[in-house]
Amino acid sequence: MVPALQIRDLTPAGSRIIMVGCGWNPRLLYYAEREGVMFQDPTPGRFWQTEPIADYPFLFLCAQGVQPRQWLPPGYGLSATRAPGLYKVIRER
Repeated sequence: MVPALQIRDLTPAGSRIIMVGCGWNPRLLYYAEREGVMFQDPTPGRFWQTEPIADYPFLFLCAQGVQPRQWLPPGYGLSATRAPGLYKVIRER
C-alpha cells in the first residue's frame, strides 16, 4: 500500500505526524490529509521546548538505518504499527 494511504488509514483525522528523513516534499502529508513537522537534521534542536509532544502522536520514518527515537524528547518512545515506517509515539514509564 502507498505510504500516504497507510498514514491516512492508520491515524485519526487531524493527527499531526513527525516526519523523519522524508526530505522537504510535503506530498506524503498532503495525500494522507494530515499535518506534521519534518526533521532532516540529526536532532530536533529546541523544537520540543516550544511544541508539546502530545500534539504529535505519530512518527513516520522514510530513511533507512536511522534511529527515530533521537527526534523525540526525553521520556518518550515508539511503538510500531502495522505499516512499515509508521510508529505511535508513547510516553515511557
